[in-house]
Amino acid sequence: MKRPPVFPVAALFVLLLLSGCAGKGGASWEQDRTQVMESLQQAEGEQAAVKVTLDQMEKRIAELGKQLEKQLKLNSELSARLNAMQKSSTSGKKSTSRTGSSKQKHLTKKLKKIELSIHAAAKKESASTTAANPESEKNAYTSAYLALKSGRYDEASQAFKTLLLKHPQGEYADQASYWLGESYFAQQKMKKAIKAFKSVANNYPDSAKHPAALLKLASAYQETGHKGDAKAVLQRLIREHSSSNAAGQARSRLKIIEAGR
Repeated sequence: MKRPPVFPVAALFVLLLLSGCAGKGGASWEQDRTQVMESLQQAEGEQAAVKVTLDQMEKRIAELGKQLEKQLKLNSELSARLNAMQKSSTSGKKSTSRTGSSKQKHLTKKLKKIELSIHAAAKKESASTTAANPESEKNAYTSAYLALKSGRYDEASQAFKTLLLKHPQGEYADQASYWLGESYFAQQKMKKAIKAFKSVANNYPDSAKHPAALLKLASAYQETGHKGDAKAVLQRLIREHSSSNAAGQARSRLKIIEAGR
């Protein structure tokens, strides 16, 4: 089983220093400084906890594998015995034949049920290692965010995408979706940026990133020449977040769009 990579604390601090040099492709570094610094301070201890949990999961899966192997061997032995019973039975002993057939069906059904239960338990244990520790999501988010702020946009987009695949309903899902859009926007991958910003706009109405996502979605639409869509999104932003700073920017952009008719 391949374990998730451990992101050394020292490396995180180096990336943090590098992030000061990156000024493109995202919102202000200061906006998320506190959250990132807290994550960095806790990362070393959390990684140790994750390692212990993963070790325990691997031992459990190994035990289940041994049980499955043992059960399969037993199945094979019983099948051989049943085949021998069938061969030894004579056509003249119909009642005996019917009894043997009934026992065989009963044993086969029982063994199949046991095998399926072991497979299900092993699958459950394996799946649980992905989210063995809730702190793993925070560490993955921090790593991806630092990559974005250091200007490594391709690395950041891949990291945020992986995070969302592993934790689609996670604590940082809205934030990760927004920054995924920012990383695509910085690479001028506007179709992908639009998809990411729409995810925040449509799925996380209570997110702190909701106004910013709407504003960036409008920008992406303008970049691709969809002024009508951009206008509709800006109007929505003003309607849903009328007192926000993003709404003030939206009003200014609307005037520009309308003046350009």
